[in-house]
Amino acid sequence: MEITQAAPIQTRDVPTMGAPPRACGAVALAVAGPKPGGPGETRLLRLSQSGSLKCLFPYPRGLGMDAVLVNTAGGITGGDRFETAVHAGAGTTVTVTTQACERAYAASPGAVGRLETRLSLDDGARLDWIPQETILFDHTALTRRLTVTMAPGASALICEPVLFGRAAMGEELRSARFHDRIEIRRDGVEVYRDAMRLDGDIAARLDAPHGAGGARALATLVYVGADAEAHLAPIRAG
Repeated sequence: MEITQAAPIQTRDVPTMGAPPRACGAVALAVAGPKPGGPGETRLLRLSQSGSLKCLFPYPRGLGMDAVLVNTAGGITGGDRFETAVHAGAGTTVTVTTQACERAYAASPGAVGRLETRLSLDDGARLDWIPQETILFDHTALTRRLTVTMAPGASALICEPVLFGRAAMGEELRSARFHDRIEIRRDGVEVYRDAMRLDGDIAARLDAPHGAGGARALATLVYVGADAEAHLAPIRAG
């Protein structure tokens, strides 16, 4: 197992209005199958982390591995940049989540926070990406991208929930910028792509009948695997 402290992320392409970013962080994680003759559990192969993004590993349950991302900066605002890369080796099982909801706070004019996640899976690997909600606060500016690259025999469960403000706290999301993109490729073929671009008065867009019909939360849920069709009936029945 290798655990290293990664070099700082280069941030010259992040608009910061002439000031350094408030926070940057990166985690790169790779897991592998058991050693020859060893027990059958997934094991940590490599881990590098830097800045305000860390990765913790709860006590193992079963043969899979759980990884929990922690943003020690407490949120993201304009000029911040966080990158996560996870590689699941052949025959491994790994679940990646977050320690808390990601909070996207108000940003200075012209400054954009960026979240980028790259997931890759070898043949026979299973990866569940199930972070807690991303909460968008008024005047936030956030660009988020998730890219998944899978071998033909791999399977992945992807869930990305978003809260547009906190209604229970009396908070209304009005002026904001949220650009989101999810891409999944299996055996080199794109099997899923979804993009969202919301600017300006987001509340008005969410209230529109052809928008969200007044909803203030959404979740993208995608499962890609050889047994995907077998899950259709239970989901539709639910």
